[in-house]
Amino acid sequence: MNNQPGSASNVVYKRNIKMEITKNNMQSLLNMIPSIPHEIQVKFTKKYGRLLDLMQLTVNEFALSALGQYWNPDLRIFKLPHLDTCPIIEEYESFLKMKIPKLDLVYHHSNLDASERKLLNLLKLKPKSFDLVECREHKGLKRKFIEKCLNELIQQQDWDGFMPVYALTIYGLLLFPYFVDVIYLAAMEVFYKFEKLGANPVSAILAETFLSLQEWRQTTRGQIKCCNKMLYVWIVIHLHVDKYMRGVHYPLRHFITIRTDVNSKDDWLKEFNEIKPETYCWRCPWYKGEAVVLRCGNFSSVPLIGPRGCILYTPALVLNRLKFSQSAIPEEDMKGFAFFYRNYGMYLNTLEAFKHAWRNAKVYGVGELGKQIITQTPSYEPWREARVKGFVTLSQSVVEKEVTKTEKEMQNKIDILKPK
Repeated sequence: MNNQPGSASNVVYKRNIKMEITKNNMQSLLNMIPSIPHEIQVKFTKKYGRLLDLMQLTVNEFALSALGQYWNPDLRIFKLPHLDTCPIIEEYESFLKMKIPKLDLVYHHSNLDASERKLLNLLKLKPKSFDLVECREHKGLKRKFIEKCLNELIQQQDWDGFMPVYALTIYGLLLFPYFVDVIYLAAMEVFYKFEKLGANPVSAILAETFLSLQEWRQTTRGQIKCCNKMLYVWIVIHLHVDKYMRGVHYPLRHFITIRTDVNSKDDWLKEFNEIKPETYCWRCPWYKGEAVVLRCGNFSSVPLIGPRGCILYTPALVLNRLKFSQSAIPEEDMKGFAFFYRNYGMYLNTLEAFKHAWRNAKVYGVGELGKQIITQTPSYEPWREARVKGFVTLSQSVVEKEVTKTEKEMQNKIDILKPK
């Protein structure tokens, strides 16, 4: 494999890599919904986005396992045989109805322990030592404790107290799953930043998705620890948007109306192999945005900050997703970088640079990118076929990382603490 800058990319990525998905059974939380008054559900959705809709969706794991085979860790996109694609911040915002009010109000990582203490005080939660799971740097609240608190709040009809605790549980089990049946400390930090500071979590959701795919693709083992429901909804919608009812404004609510004949992993691989640009839905009809965050600060791409690490992604590679003309982009703009906070001291300066860059997020629209029309320049397809490979490689900790000893120890503790 020739990876020298300026050389043609002849990388052949290994197919049929096993993918395991971290998932939590949401049924007990769904069972609480009938007890929540309608006006409280409306209030909850207005504040926290369409989490109630997202909870009710099921995932075809074969679809994600097949999709993952096309993840290109150098470009941080899904490189299908006939097109490139990946989710973008603006899309996830439109799905969840979590619009970022100001671009500097996105999630920024900071001290986890401080956020934990402040959040527990804010929500008036008082867990005992046996309600916590802790192993070295990994900490979290047991699901059993949280659900007990929720049921007590329902009985008391304390909806102001119920809503944030319910949302936190969804954050920990669905948006940022790490261990089964544990509200991981990192998820608590993201929620605290939203609840107290109004920091939008969408970029963090996307960061965890990309980081999980990077880690899994580089190591060819392990679990995808991210919001798998959002990723599944995203790809199915773009393949089968024609099956939606007209006039749909809430894609998550109506997602269950989509019926596909694609079931097995081989069937999904076949669909991904055969999909062509002219039949792929580049921009879904309910997305009305006319601008995209294309870069931040001095970075030629967009730094995504998550609760477990950071990664650069390049929306310029998929501009046709927003009906803008797709063209070749400079090699410099395709460079990537990713790291996890377990090496926090090594990357502290980089993290601060990422945070600072968001203060100068650069939004591009019709004025900079031209009229919105799905097309590509004449040079794009030859460039895509012979794309050069002069990329900054991932940090070695990502490339060599396996399931760490501490993660295994914590999962063992969780298994022991589960009711028999």
